[in-house]
Amino acid sequence: MQADPYTAEMVETDCSDHADWRELRILFPAQHLAVRDALHSIMGGLGDMGLREADAIQVELALAEAMNNVCEHAYAGDNLGTAELRVRQRRDRLDCMLVDSGHPIPAGDLPGKGLPPMGTDVRNLPEGGFGWYIIRTLTSGLGYTRDGPRNVLRFSLDLDQKMRPV
Repeated sequence: MQADPYTAEMVETDCSDHADWRELRILFPAQHLAVRDALHSIMGGLGDMGLREADAIQVELALAEAMNNVCEHAYAGDNLGTAELRVRQRRDRLDCMLVDSGHPIPAGDLPGKGLPPMGTDVRNLPEGGFGWYIIRTLTSGLGYTRDGPRNVLRFSLDLDQKMRPV
């Protein structure tokens, strides 16, 4: 299935045979404005599923950072790429999977285990600047794999939690 190049498409799946979870799936063009629309859709869907406002800010921030990384790095300069985000809601967490067919992460490993040095010019930050630090502080179980031509990023967001040190 291919997303319209200018809009996001959301599919909600209510898995009745799995009473302990529900899943939202969204396909979106890897463009910044489409990411904004996709985030709006996914957050609306999660709100309808009972996501509390206190959790929503951290969830949206982590998803925005990960989704924007796809635009900026995986599809750098290529307006033809699409991505898929799956968010599975469980009782106390959201399990997320972000998939794209863009360029792989350099060296095949997630960057940015710490903050960049103080005083670094933001224009000179390498991949792994503040964004990955934010993702790491908000998520658990963060992992990346390259599955053939696809990047697969998986992480969980614990609900009703505060940011934790990395």
